[in-house]
Amino acid sequence: LLKAEREKNITEALSVHFPEMERAVAYDIQNAILKAKEMADDRIGWKVGYSRVIDAGIAPDPIYGHMMASGLSEPGVTVTASNYARGAPYIEAEIAFRIKRDLTGPVVTRNELVDAIDGVAPAVELVSGWVQAAQGREHTRNHDIAGNVTHVGLVPGAKWWSLDEVDFSKVAVRVEIDGLVEAEGHATLIMGEDPISSAVWLANELPKYGYLLRAGDIIITGTVLDPPRLEPGSTARAVFETLGDIEISVATH
Repeated sequence: LLKAEREKNITEALSVHFPEMERAVAYDIQNAILKAKEMADDRIGWKVGYSRVIDAGIAPDPIYGHMMASGLSEPGVTVTASNYARGAPYIEAEIAFRIKRDLTGPVVTRNELVDAIDGVAPAVELVSGWVQAAQGREHTRNHDIAGNVTHVGLVPGAKWWSLDEVDFSKVAVRVEIDGLVEAEGHATLIMGEDPISSAVWLANELPKYGYLLRAGDIIITGTVLDPPRLEPGSTARAVFETLGDIEISVATH
């Protein structure tokens, strides 16, 4: 898996050899990969996936992955298509939090999480999975965990806001590619409530697998929309009402 991630190749091995992988095993694999990465890179935080609620009758089943310093970029960045397993990134529009103190639990409450937030920003996550099912096999959410939930890079907005300046009920989001709207969403789709609920879930999930939210961590809380593909030569603009815009381009080669 680590080789596939580094070389931007797609592997079908998990669906063939571990079709019924358990969640604890999947996180053990992800943790081992993270330790290998930390020999040459720094972890900057965590991402939550599958937190968007589209059907109120279906409870979310979120998972998390790690984010590394080497994947952090500033708005306006032009990325290289060859850095993505499928030749181009997908664009996820997210809400990011910075954490200013350790959250040790054993149970982290919403109020404790809120008190630990140092800033809020719009963010774009660049994703491109390198794990897929072989023909006739099934790709599971636990396979996604082992594959670090398709994370490649993070582009936070230029401005970080204090939490008391942000009303998530007003944060509608759209992604434009070359000026055309390709996807729309809203911050309140996260966990069917708001991005804070996703961060609370993460604070209480990490200790099950050997980690805690620490001072300095950046959290992204899950995409608020269906991520469109950004082809080489194109430019994406993520527009977050009340929070600002983020622009990203992909080079033609």
